[in-house]
Amino acid sequence: MISFSSPKGGTLIRLVCFLFLFGLIISSLPIGPYQLAHSSGRYRRMKGLTIPTNLPNLDELRRMNPATPKAPPPVPATKCRGRDEMCKQKLKQQTGI
Repeated sequence: MISFSSPKGGTLIRLVCFLFLFGLIISSLPIGPYQLAHSSGRYRRMKGLTIPTNLPNLDELRRMNPATPKAPPPVPATKCRGRDEMCKQKLKQQTGI
């Protein structure tokens, strides 16, 4: 086992911390079809990329009134609890067993 008070242990801790922080910094960088424009400071689209045409019009969707949600009909139980004799009798009558 490596002692943390030894010079080798301190180097190991520094290396692990450096790799962790390097990974954190790299993961926070933006990746995608946009690049930072030097003049305006805003993101701009790179040339050669096309916009998909099958996207919905968001202005029309925002104007629509949302419909009231409806719960689906309940599903009848197919199994009875252990001591529910009435349920077991109904199930026998329905299935004919």
